[in-house]
Amino acid sequence: MRFHYDITGAEPIVRDVPVYDGSTTDGFNKGEMICQGATAGSADCTVAFITGYNSSQASSMVHGLGVIQEDVDDGTNAAGTSFAYGKAIINPFAIYLAEYDVASAIAFTTSTVTWTFTGTSEDNIDFGWAFVVTATTSGNIYNLRQITAAASGSFTIAALDGGNETAGTGIKILPVNHKLVNLTADATKILMLAAAAAGVSLRIVENYVNSNGRPMQALRAAIHRGAKLDAGAKFYADLCMLDHVYNTID
Repeated sequence: MRFHYDITGAEPIVRDVPVYDGSTTDGFNKGEMICQGATAGSADCTVAFITGYNSSQASSMVHGLGVIQEDVDDGTNAAGTSFAYGKAIINPFAIYLAEYDVASAIAFTTSTVTWTFTGTSEDNIDFGWAFVVTATTSGNIYNLRQITAAASGSFTIAALDGGNETAGTGIKILPVNHKLVNLTADATKILMLAAAAAGVSLRIVENYVNSNGRPMQALRAAIHRGAKLDAGAKFYADLCMLDHVYNTID
């Protein structure tokens, strides 16, 4: 994940900030989102910043700070005694470019035009996108479709090139202004959980696609609605923080 721009036009503001991971091996990776620790006086201390991912997802990036700009191994530092420090962007109005995690694609089946997830897909993702990562029918693989109507557990798209699909995997590209954004465990990408948690504090500003022979460009219905891409296709979103530690009234 990286700084893309600031809504106010500001340049990135980089500061050394205290960080605490609580692991002897993990530390922090360049490009990882971080947020304020949740509990004063404990290992998960509010003095320091921790990974932006939370296993419950609902509290991911609550009191967010931004993205760390270097690898930091803080395994030898005890909370409250000798925090490690890492350089991080702290702009409250920063927009970060995050990749959708294709590796976390979700199993789905289709009828003629209805894409149904094995798990539960959230409602209200109309005008988002669906991309086929794997498929039993070769004509379906790498199809990109816009979502025309969404319900809980399924959504409607234009028919896939190869017809019905019984054992595919795919990703959702969430619609602009969507707020239910999950993070991968390393807090560097957008995770394709079947159902997003209600408390996640990130919003989609714009979506992009980049593939072989196609430079990065914003997703637009007139260009991409029925596109057939390739194995190198990657998708990205601009993310803004809805609950920044320096722009929040507690």
